[in-house]
Amino acid sequence: MSDPITTPDPESEAELAFEGALRPRSLAEFVGQSKARGQLQLLLRAAELQQRAPDHILLAGPLGSARRPSR
Repeated sequence: MSDPITTPDPESEAELAFEGALRPRSLAEFVGQSKARGQLQLLLRAAELQQRAPDHILLAGPLGSARRPSR
């Protein structure tokens, strides 16, 4: 027996749209971490050239850890 296909309720659709707007669409939108960003960009470009999925990537660290200039 197969599960029925369910559609998201309007609240979750709005929530998904809101979360999607907060997520960066490219590596250029990430602030700071230039060394890590460069390495990730290299890995993604290599996978693209080889027409394969990139290897598994684990990003660790506190959220919002980009350094901001002190006032």
